[in-house]
Amino acid sequence: MKSKILQSISIGILLLGFFSIILFEECDAEDENHEISIINKSYEVVKTEKLGTQTVIYFKISLILHNSGSVTSEDITVSIWDENDGLKTHRNGTIPPGKSLSFVFGENDDWMVIGLGEHNVNIIFSPTNESRRTQYNSGSATLVISTDDAINDNSSPGFEIILVVIAIVALMFFKRKNKR
Repeated sequence: MKSKILQSISIGILLLGFFSIILFEECDAEDENHEISIINKSYEVVKTEKLGTQTVIYFKISLILHNSGSVTSEDITVSIWDENDGLKTHRNGTIPPGKSLSFVFGENDDWMVIGLGEHNVNIIFSPTNESRRTQYNSGSATLVISTDDAINDNSSPGFEIILVVIAIVALMFFKRKNKR
């Protein structure tokens, strides 16, 4: 009698453990189906224009989002805007599991800011269908772009060539000195 009760309790504990492992794994996998994150953000100055007293700088901004989840993402909307003007620009796309997708702003319709200095570009991404938004398929970031580089290029053109020539002359001088 005692062995039957002990056997029933042991089977119950094993079944309980087995089902809790299965349920725990299911919940974990369900939450991580879409693991979307920004893995790269960069910019380049396309052109600069002077309009009256204002300086307008056009940019090409590239963002790369990665899906490290196990399922293709929903349609993701990526939005960017300059803190100073607040006008949002959007791009959409779906990201296969284990893949990355590039979102480019300013490629055809030049993305611009007005005024020199640093600008904070806000970035948000989330499913286009907001009811599907979770912490795993949405996020935000800030990209600081500097417009001073577009106007004040303090490099000396050709200076690198002079350094290479000086290095070659110095190398030849030391070789000749060592031969003597």
